[in-house]
Amino acid sequence: MSTYAEKIEQAAGEEILWAVVGRLGGQAEIFDEIYDNELESAEEEGIHDYMSIPRNVPLPWREARKYLDYTMRWERDTGSATVFYAWTATRVIFLEHYDGNYRFAFVPRNPRNAKPERFGGE
Repeated sequence: MSTYAEKIEQAAGEEILWAVVGRLGGQAEIFDEIYDNELESAEEEGIHDYMSIPRNVPLPWREARKYLDYTMRWERDTGSATVFYAWTATRVIFLEHYDGNYRFAFVPRNPRNAKPERFGGE
């Protein structure tokens, strides 16, 4: 099973340079319920208390990645996933939600001709 960070990297399709880590999607206490088995290994990896994660500030991807590198079942746990913005050389990636569905969405990093799209179709 891929980690959340790996899924973000796969969706990006190119090197991620920077990221801003936001809050957990659901209630903070859900973190303990869903990731209880992951907390001990996370501590070993250098990820400590959930509340101490630097939030809402740009971090180099190598730093931000460790806060997003946890195992999750996409179809069950996505509503509790940590929200983020991630920058590549060409675009900004984020988690989008519509009508109970989640996906990674992208916008151009810089102004350019583009066709805006709506999640769920036109």
